Amino acid sequence: MADVVSAIKSAKYKYPPGPKPLPIIGNMHQLPQGQLGKWAQGLAKEYGEMFTIKIGGQRWVFLTSTRTIKDLLEKRAAVTRIKEVANDRSTAHGLECR
Repeated sequence: MADVVSAIKSAKYKYPPGPKPLPIIGNMHQLPQGQLGKWAQGLAKEYGEMFTIKIGGQRWVFLTSTRTIKDLLEKRAAVTRIKEVANDRSTAHGLECR
């Protein structure tokens, strides 16, 4: 899981794996009429707890476990704290760094 999160952070357009989308419609043809939960569980078994699908022109990243969600939120909070500290230090002497 940590490898997936660091891969997403380090490469701007690197997404978790998922089923191959078709041009224009993406994975829309694979969406079931009902029971999306069972469908997502099947994809999680195949691609892992974090996977990507594309619907039209938008990517959707699915997180299918509480552990994955917690890890992602903790990493996001750590990044936010680092940015806040950097911003506080860069404006401490009346200088603004961007």
